[in-house]
Amino acid sequence: MTTTADLVRDSCTQLAGYRAALEYHVTQPSSPQGGMGPRPADAPFPGDAQAFSALMVIWEKVPRLEASLKLAVAKHPGMRRPSSERHFLAALDAIPGLAAGLKDKDDEEVVARILEWLVDLARAVPAIDEAQRWRYVRGRACPYCGCWALKVLLDAAGRPSGHVECHAAPVVRNGVTVFCADGNGLRPAAAMGTDEQGRPALMWADGRVETAPDLDG
Repeated sequence: MTTTADLVRDSCTQLAGYRAALEYHVTQPSSPQGGMGPRPADAPFPGDAQAFSALMVIWEKVPRLEASLKLAVAKHPGMRRPSSERHFLAALDAIPGLAAGLKDKDDEEVVARILEWLVDLARAVPAIDEAQRWRYVRGRACPYCGCWALKVLLDAAGRPSGHVECHAAPVVRNGVTVFCADGNGLRPAAAMGTDEQGRPALMWADGRVETAPDLDG
């Protein structure tokens, strides 16, 4: 069974690889569609701007996450790491152990969600293009956070698969990063099914049942 510690460790390993990939793509020209192509003479950025944007977010968030974990575990954030590849990788190496030292397992789950968000950010860069394809569910807000951020996973043909998740971005409240979560403390996820009356319904992982939205809209 995969544990939260496993998820944290796996995400850190993936981020180390994505950092190198993003750094490479930053130096490569990109087309407006995200693929590789010739650079127009009036291009505002000399490389892949989407890769650069993702890299900068990851480059900033990882050391900050390590410092916040040090503060939570050791009561001191430690010396600020210089901005370099070596120190970035050292921060990734330290995060799993620090997360495991958190007294509240809910806090460890938050760490896993932050790292998952950063991995998804890297995957979504068109030059890497390892992200799953999603589409917003129209006219339906998330029942947990109220945000209009529900998305349905598309299959290989671009059709709705019936799997729905909330993709609301994390927010910071009183210095604490907060993610949308279901009754189990996980990212809200649901699948199309039928209720007791046989009507199409959205079946959430924590047991919540809702009338099915129009996923084809």
